[in-house]
Order: sequence, then structure tokens, then C-alpha cells
Amino acid sequence: MSMMYFAAPALDAWISAPPQINNIITSNIYRPFKWGDFKQIVYSLRLADSRLDYFKNHTQS
Repeated sequence: MSMMYFAAPALDAWISAPPQINNIITSNIYRPFKWGDFKQIVYSLRLADSRLDYFKNHTQS
């Protein structure tokens, strides 16, 4: 676990790619999500499971 996990933003804070990157790429790998949603997924999955897979943008081709 990283220090950032413990010194985290508010549960309703949105996590997304910076706008500068959104202007360069045409589609994001991950959709924006709330920190609280991420924490909920972290606690519901096994340690070996990938947490970010849940937030993948499935509209990519």
C-alpha cells in the first residue's frame, strides 16, 4: 500500500486522466471514477484481482 492510499482524497472525489492528456489521445483506457467507488472495489476483490480492470473503458475499439 502506498502513502497516497492513506492520505487519500474525499470519497466523492473524481479520478480521471488530466485534461492535457485527454486533448492528446482520442479515447481513454479507463473511465473516470470516484475514489469511494475504487475503495469499494478494492475491499470486494481478492488480492490477486486487478482493481483497475473494473474501471476500463469498454467503448474502446
